[in-house]
Amino acid sequence: MTQATRIVALGVLVAGVGCGSSSPADIPAPVDPQATIQEFMAAVGANDLSTMGRLWGTREGPAQKKLDQRSLEQRLRLMQIYLSNESWEILDPDPSQTIGAVAGERYYRIRLTRKQCTPVVPVTVVQFGGGWLVQSVDLTEAGNPARTCPSGGTPDSVRTFTR
Repeated sequence: MTQATRIVALGVLVAGVGCGSSSPADIPAPVDPQATIQEFMAAVGANDLSTMGRLWGTREGPAQKKLDQRSLEQRLRLMQIYLSNESWEILDPDPSQTIGAVAGERYYRIRLTRKQCTPVVPVTVVQFGGGWLVQSVDLTEAGNPARTCPSGGTPDSVRTFTR
């Protein structure tokens, strides 16, 4: 490496440090629970496991700060597969879940559309810091993404996935 190349490389390194860039793990969760779900589902569609890990967790914080990398990636990949869709929408909160709801938790339902199937998947979000995290996604309601729905449009069962 020539002296000029070293100086340029050092300048690029110093400029990067001076910009004060933050890692994705340091980006705060959205302050609106529905925005958290929207961002999480956008990450599902983009196969962005880093953003999914930043938005999935408990009242103690994001999963990416709590789980080892291998376990985190396996869980996020599984959720990404089961939540894959052609389109999705957030439905009004489930009234049966909002009565007597735990403080700092919100219950939503998202409707996925894929392969002529429209499963409705319960999602729980919890407060963490000044924002909200996706705490659980009931994958039992998502059905098998490799199959089309049986004749009632209702998916096959899988299992609930909670952090």
